[in-house]
Amino acid sequence: MKRILFAASFLFLICSCKKDKPAKEKALSKVFQDGALLYEFLYSSQKKMVRLNEYDQSSGMVDYASTFEYDASGHMVLVYEWNKAGKKTAKAIYSWNADKCEQQDYMPLSGTDSGKITVRIKYDYDTGGRLTKEGWVDVQTGVPLNANELTYYDNGNIRASSDYNYSPGPVLQFRLEYAAGDPVPASLLKFKAYPIDYMLFDFTAPEQRFYQYNGVGAVTNQTSQVFSNRQFDQGYVLEQTQTIKKVIPAGPELVRQWRYEYIGL
Repeated sequence: MKRILFAASFLFLICSCKKDKPAKEKALSKVFQDGALLYEFLYSSQKKMVRLNEYDQSSGMVDYASTFEYDASGHMVLVYEWNKAGKKTAKAIYSWNADKCEQQDYMPLSGTDSGKITVRIKYDYDTGGRLTKEGWVDVQTGVPLNANELTYYDNGNIRASSDYNYSPGPVLQFRLEYAAGDPVPASLLKFKAYPIDYMLFDFTAPEQRFYQYNGVGAVTNQTSQVFSNRQFDQGYVLEQTQTIKKVIPAGPELVRQWRYEYIGL
């Protein structure tokens, strides 16, 4: 009887542990374009993205890489860029205020500007914590140079991304409009490294329309990207077809096939 009771208790303990173990969340692992690996995302045991590899699709070798470092609060604070020879080529430092990234300082690690901040980007947010503006400013004076302004649908997806050049006032240069779609899975947003990952919204918007302007409001270039044949697994897109249509000036269509892999963290 004692043996039976011990065995029953042991089995109960195992089952309880299994029940209490938190379910893994999906993170993007690999992106394939037309059957060839294009991007690979690597994560730490602390569930942070630590490396992004971009592959040369003709050779299958890593062509470019970024590595990410975090502070004690889990905020991404440093990015190193690497070339195909495995040499650091640049770094970017990210500054935070509470849980909002406020600024990025970018500096090359070679050439005449090595070790100097050559690009500074400031970030603005709405009351819901969504990024609404990426502002490129003069490193010395803080004068605005360019800005990318973002608007959103109620579900958090991007509605439009508008790029302005300051000369000195804002002049619209480019605009990318996203059709409404299902929200991006929460875990994909959770495991990103940069303040915003635009690629994730390719998973949800069925169409994107791009416009380029001549500085006085006229459209000089217009394209449309339509995403179709999407295959899903519990809300995570596995495959899709991208058809790029040239509207102004008119031109031939370009069709690409995308495939995605995920890992559990």
